[in-house]
Amino acid sequence: MQINNNSQLQITLYDYIDLRYSDPINAISLSKTKVFFGTMMGRLVYYNLNKKKMTIFSELCNEPIMGTSIDENNENLYSLIGDESVTSYEINNDENLRIKYKLYSNDEIHKDNCNSCFTMLNENKILMLYLNEPNSYDTPFQIYDCSYSIKIANKNNLQNIEGKITMSNYIVPFNFIDDKFIFIEQSEGKVRKLSIYDFKNNEKTEKEINNYFVGHISFLYLLNDRNFLIVNNYKQIDIIDENLSANKIMNYINPTGEIIALDYYYDDNNKLKIIFLDVNSNIYEGELKEGKFNILIHVNLNDINNIDEDMKKKGLFDMDFPYYIKANDNYIVVTCDYACFILKKLNYTYN
Repeated sequence: MQINNNSQLQITLYDYIDLRYSDPINAISLSKTKVFFGTMMGRLVYYNLNKKKMTIFSELCNEPIMGTSIDENNENLYSLIGDESVTSYEINNDENLRIKYKLYSNDEIHKDNCNSCFTMLNENKILMLYLNEPNSYDTPFQIYDCSYSIKIANKNNLQNIEGKITMSNYIVPFNFIDDKFIFIEQSEGKVRKLSIYDFKNNEKTEKEINNYFVGHISFLYLLNDRNFLIVNNYKQIDIIDENLSANKIMNYINPTGEIIALDYYYDDNNKLKIIFLDVNSNIYEGELKEGKFNILIHVNLNDINNIDEDMKKKGLFDMDFPYYIKANDNYIVVTCDYACFILKKLNYTYN
């Protein structure tokens, strides 16, 4: 572990948003001026960072919020509700115009498709995969043509693109970004492949996972340079080149516990920053430097004085919910069992 002792930085609690009991956040987005999140029970919350103002768009939906996104340029917010609808909010002087698109023409069609449909949101695009879920009597690891639809939510209509992906019936989806779907699939002989489907070019790339890093993969991202950012065996962060060669670009093992949330962003100088949260309430942010993870920020949430002491005593991460962390040059947003914390970076300079 390499720590940059020359960084002059303070982390303070800027604000926090209380969560309802047993209604965890299931999707969250951060931009320079906005936080937007949705919960398992369908609560949608928008927070204006400049005004420290919260707006609740929805208290309850028929299905969980599966995705959120922020279009900073056009002042639009998008949320994906289950596999049923996408909702767009246009922000204009705090007057919110709600536009809802139904993905199905009637409830019966929705019920028929709901059991096998998996959805992901990327900006204003919704990927809908109609999966062939394996049954107990099936021959394991079947290869089949999986149908998909991509719905593109524009202001006045909902465009639709349809097609098929040849894939295994045992997959773990990770990301839908830049017209690409990134997933792990397993085939006969327990062979695991890191697969990318490019919807723009209708091409699938499969990369067999080499033995040197076979393990439990909890986070997987395709970076802008086409390298892979992976959390392997709960504590290990790797950056591996696009060919999955044996020489890793970066390898870091977290000394303070299992990693339960991880994300990355590119700062104002277009430099890759990696941020993660571990089970013991530690937050680390750092960057790749000379093949090592150079830590620029390390803070434990229990050491931040203005976080509610009752929350700390009960335990911030004891309910085994999904947890999320997002960051940019000025803010860190992290979710726990009871709240969404918005942390402010102060004196963010490097020597």
